Amino acid sequence: MLPKTVKDNLLKTLGIESADQDKQEEFLSSFEDLISAVVLDLILESLTDEEKETFLKLNAQDSIGEKAINYALEKIPNLEGKIGEKVKEEILALN
Repeated sequence: MLPKTVKDNLLKTLGIESADQDKQEEFLSSFEDLISAVVLDLILESLTDEEKETFLKLNAQDSIGEKAINYALEKIPNLEGKIGEKVKEEILALN
């Protein structure tokens, strides 16, 4: 779930802050799905097969996925920066 300030800034930047609430929520939900897919793809392509197995087991144990994300952060150098770059690429590709 994106923080409210991020949502507000995103809607304003894209010029859809005056759209009706349903359209805004639909866009934000799609955007969050895109980010989740990009992050998961990046993590899985960066881990070895054994690490992927551990990551997926941890993810299944925790509905929030906190243990799995912490594991990925430990195993993948500069994961935060890589996620930022990958999300930026995907957003630019949408335009």
